[in-house]
Amino acid sequence: MKLDFIISDIDGKPMNGNYSISVTDKKLVIQDSTADNIESYFLMSSDIKGYIEQPADFFTDKDINSREKLDLLMLTQAWRRFDLSEYTKRKFKRPDYYLEMGQAISGKVLNIANKPSKNCDIIMLSNYNKSFRMATTDSLGQFLIDGIEFPDSTMIMLKARKKKSLTDVEIIPDADNFPATSVFIPYKNEGTDSKLANYWQAAKEKYYTEGGMRVINLDELTVTASSKPTSDENPMYAGADDKITSETLDKFTGMSILNYLQMVPGVSVMGESISIRGGTGSPLLLIDGFETENIEDITYLTTNDVEEIAVFKGSSAAIFGSRGGNGAIAITLKKGIAIKHSTPISLSVIKPLGFQKASAFYMPKYEVEEIKNASKSDLRTTIFWGDKLKMDENGKINLQFFTADPPNNYNFVLEGVSENGQFIHKSGIIYREEGLPQVYY
Repeated sequence: MKLDFIISDIDGKPMNGNYSISVTDKKLVIQDSTADNIESYFLMSSDIKGYIEQPADFFTDKDINSREKLDLLMLTQAWRRFDLSEYTKRKFKRPDYYLEMGQAISGKVLNIANKPSKNCDIIMLSNYNKSFRMATTDSLGQFLIDGIEFPDSTMIMLKARKKKSLTDVEIIPDADNFPATSVFIPYKNEGTDSKLANYWQAAKEKYYTEGGMRVINLDELTVTASSKPTSDENPMYAGADDKITSETLDKFTGMSILNYLQMVPGVSVMGESISIRGGTGSPLLLIDGFETENIEDITYLTTNDVEEIAVFKGSSAAIFGSRGGNGAIAITLKKGIAIKHSTPISLSVIKPLGFQKASAFYMPKYEVEEIKNASKSDLRTTIFWGDKLKMDENGKINLQFFTADPPNNYNFVLEGVSENGQFIHKSGIIYREEGLPQVYY
């Protein structure tokens, strides 16, 4: 399908600007012509706190009736971003949020007396682009790191460091804070809408036909098995030189695993350093089959947490390859036991809500015969969506896209803002009947 749009002013001159368009299935996607659009939102809805019924209806034309309705709305709800009576008295409200120079991380630092720690250095490390920033707390112990950017799920480490202090300080990052909404949207229970029913029917059909297969619903069945427990032992641990089971560990209730390892022949523990006789370095450490290089992962484990310990010395550790050159110690935790870590109070690792990474709108490409002749049906409800539409020197926008398989008509909505700040909103229907598509506004 090919569509051409011309955006021009009253004199026929092209109106350059930023525009976007959406094309949806008219039968399956409900379009409300009186709902908010780009013009009604920026000129009215964004500055009125109450609920507005059919906001776009106030801007459909410049008729005197529309103007009167708008006056009545302003008289009852009022545009009230500023309290003019307070401004005339030069009483200005302090902003609730920082001036946004990008994303920001903030918080406070407390000393050992639970008081604000001023002039404390803050170090920020991020796994996104390997970001590194520094800041200093103010007289209230607060810090702010702004002008940064990070996507959602980014891990950020904050470290507080107080110079010339023998005690550690505590860093407390601020939680994400978002303004609460007070808009009331009334619920209309008018029965099942036929268009909504059509949409759910199309979604159900897509679910059942996706991938060229049909879903078969089986009757309920019951699976029975013996209650005799089976061994969960890793077969790799069968050749261990020393194997300490839970029966043995239970005799040393509450003992630190590091202290117990000192009792294993050939194993030496000095502070938080472990070595096995015959090795020249630290042995390979495994917890539930996963390798770890951090001795702190087992520092806080006790015999109450461990199901089994397997120690490999010399040639028996060859099954781990070069990693087992200095021997290996494999620890199996009891079910439900998690590894305990001790994090200093001056260190905090957070994952604040970041920006969403942009993703392109998916459109099928029927350029290969195999795809064109595929038995899988194209049941899209959003047929096309495009932003940053390109306009030629005559103000014309050329679009082309593939239709879906159902022979339904399409709705389109084109919106944007011109270079001189004028809002553009146009909607219409694309009829797919009797030959070439025709567009009606």
